[in-house]
Amino acid sequence: MSLASAGIAAVVTNDNQYLIDGFYGLRSDRKPALVVHEIETGDLVASIDLDYPMHTIAISDDDQHLITGHFDGTVLVWDFASLLQGNERSSSP
Repeated sequence: MSLASAGIAAVVTNDNQYLIDGFYGLRSDRKPALVVHEIETGDLVASIDLDYPMHTIAISDDDQHLITGHFDGTVLVWDFASLLQGNERSSSP
């Protein structure tokens, strides 16, 4: 089963240190969320509830920005370092 068919969007940082994923939230028992795990340890390092389910996730080449696309049509740009520290997105164009 692919991640997409399971309702999950995911990306690995270019330094292979973090796995960032998010639930689509299409199932009523799951609230849409963005989560970050450290790959080496498997530790959850960040988790943020989302207002709307996302269908797309990407990371910039320098691992500084995370971009998420949502089913309501919004695109959010996150400062990845701030996300790791538990802060919210840096901008929402």
